[in-house]
Amino acid sequence: MNLRERYLRYMRFEPVDRIPLMEMGVLDDTLERWHAEGLPRWVRDLRNLEDYLNLDRSWNCNWLPIHEQIYPPFELKVLEETETDQVISDPMGVVCRQRKHQQTIPQYIRFPVENEADYDKLLPRLNGKDARRYPVDFDDELRWRNERGEIIGIIDPCVIN
Repeated sequence: MNLRERYLRYMRFEPVDRIPLMEMGVLDDTLERWHAEGLPRWVRDLRNLEDYLNLDRSWNCNWLPIHEQIYPPFELKVLEETETDQVISDPMGVVCRQRKHQQTIPQYIRFPVENEADYDKLLPRLNGKDARRYPVDFDDELRWRNERGEIIGIIDPCVIN
């Protein structure tokens, strides 16, 4: 059973020879710590980690760039700032506190939808048919990857950096 067959069967709750062994990703700070704890220095990114741990090739590295989140995004705004933290309103409209010099999961303070009126204001940014969400060559790229039998994920180009 190849990775694509295994993955599709697994996602359909069908029998598989084993579950797919995939990693969702790793923060740079985490890799640095693992290096200090003995991880070989040649492990520099997700592909290297997959090789080192003998994981399946992850769909996480085979993204099609689609603006799949709120679009157009909100402007990033810094609302408060200290020496160590920032409170921001991010491109999704979420207000959160984050560390300035360390990658961590932020502390969420407020979300863009707290009532029906908020949802009504956000609704135009949720239009999946908006052509600006997709790259010009999206159909060709999708067809080409499908013909190769690849497992395809999507990622918002705003989140890549």
